[in-house]
Amino acid sequence: MKISDTVHRMADVACPHCGHRLDSNSGLSTEDGPSVGDYSVCINCAGWVVYTDGMGLRPISAEEIAGLDDEQQTNLNEITRLIKIVHEKFKS
Repeated sequence: MKISDTVHRMADVACPHCGHRLDSNSGLSTEDGPSVGDYSVCINCAGWVVYTDGMGLRPISAEEIAGLDDEQQTNLNEITRLIKIVHEKFKS
């Protein structure tokens, strides 16, 4: 898994899990910004989300999780793990 160095600015949206305001994102192995239906992980709470029409965010459904291929599942789990490590390292 390689996380792109390109940061994409986006409209300020709230994570549907924790309410954290998100205004940018990065992709895996791509320089492209997100598209409707793409999966992401909140940098604050590590909640799994999906981009919606208008580039909002909604929680990923149980059906969508069940339909993830092995690579998608592995990537989301690894990003979640890394976010939790960073939070643990820097918590005061």
